Amino acid sequence: GIPQPVIKWTWQPCQQNHSRTRYDFCSSSENPQVLTTESATGNRIQSITQRTALIEGKNKTASILVVAESRTSGTYSCIASNKLGKDKRDISYFVTDIPNGLSINLKKAPVEGQTLVLSCLANKYLYKDLTWLLPRTANNQTR
Repeated sequence: GIPQPVIKWTWQPCQQNHSRTRYDFCSSSENPQVLTTESATGNRIQSITQRTALIEGKNKTASILVVAESRTSGTYSCIASNKLGKDKRDISYFVTDIPNGLSINLKKAPVEGQTLVLSCLANKYLYKDLTWLLPRTANNQTR
């Protein structure tokens, strides 16, 4: 737009308190940190670039942030401002070691009459209050 905006990126990590119930993507009491390629907090930043293009007769400005190394979940914010005002877009960013955020494992093939061990791993930022459901049950008793 005109005048051209100043664009900055900020980072706010998720609070690492594992005992709290998840109410939103993540919460933090810290103030967001302005990012540069030299930033040493959160995830390592490879580059922050900006370009302007004429689209449908209007100048449009885009900023691109490239994360080089992911270590921490949190929220990236892109903040654009000029003398006409300010706008902000939040991007939830999560890091997990669980493919697709959910994994169910079976220790061995089920055999009738033997104990069955199942485990479920879930990304804490995507899921909450997980429950096992067994089809054909009533009052937690198999029919």
